[in-house]
Amino acid sequence: MTTKPANRRIRVFINCPFDAEFAPIQDAINFAVITCGFKVNSAATIEDSGQLRLAKIIDLIADSSLSIHDLSRVELDPRSNLPRFNMPLELGIALGMKYLGRRKLRDHQLLVLDSKPYRYQQSMSDIAGVDPKSHGKNPAQAIVEVRNFLAAHSAERLPGPDAISSLYTLFNAVLPSDLAPHRQKSHELTPAERLRLMESFVAGAAA
Repeated sequence: MTTKPANRRIRVFINCPFDAEFAPIQDAINFAVITCGFKVNSAATIEDSGQLRLAKIIDLIADSSLSIHDLSRVELDPRSNLPRFNMPLELGIALGMKYLGRRKLRDHQLLVLDSKPYRYQQSMSDIAGVDPKSHGKNPAQAIVEVRNFLAAHSAERLPGPDAISSLYTLFNAVLPSDLAPHRQKSHELTPAERLRLMESFVAGAAA
């Protein structure tokens, strides 16, 4: 069995909607990944105008041994009356890498999430064998699904879902006071800043 490079082994690519409605789920997913000892890989945290977005995403997936794909946004956009294809596209890239890519990348493992159980059967039935999980638009349930997925790929004993949820609640409770000296509001944080604050908080809680 080939040993994965340590830095790639702990990286998790996150493929999810970037909008205000989904933000609580995205935040919970990121927090669960960090609390379980893994590192978030996300296109939203990289500021490089010189790199094509698709090339950036391909690099991030290849640099991660695990990925989480949320398909909650397959419904029609009320403004354009078109579905959003970004998440299914990125899932397709990850599946292609796993089954058709270079041999060293075929160890890639995926978690597929959706807002409702079995909804994928109507929109993307070909992924039935991937066994998608549902979070029901509930951050606590998203933490459960992410934690259980990561537990299958970690050599460490991970905290339980309730412990992660309690720590996540505490993080959100203390965040405003932590930001106050910097005259900054939570909604003003960039994705990269928020992840760094999560990492610092989790490290402090474990100390």
